[in-house]
Amino acid sequence: MPEIIDVIKVRATDNYCLDIEFSDGLKKTVNFLPFIKEGVSKQLLNKEIFESAKIDYGTVVWENGYDICPLFLRQIEQ
Repeated sequence: MPEIIDVIKVRATDNYCLDIEFSDGLKKTVNFLPFIKEGVSKQLLNKEIFESAKIDYGTVVWENGYDICPLFLRQIEQ
C-alpha cells in the first residue's frame, strides 16, 4: 500500500505562492497562480481569500471551500 503523504504546514504568500511542508519532510514553494482559472478557484484571486489557506485533514483548503490534493501539490515541478 502506498504511503499517504499529507501537508503538515502551509503559508500563503502575497504573490500567490504557497510555502508547503509535507509529512515526508519535503519542503517546497508552489506558484499557485497558474491554477487559478475559473469557478471557485477564481475567487482565490482575492488576496484575502488566497491568504486564508490552511490545512484540514492533510489537505490545503481555503475559506471559500476550495481545496487541493496534496499529491497534486507534491508533483508540481517549478
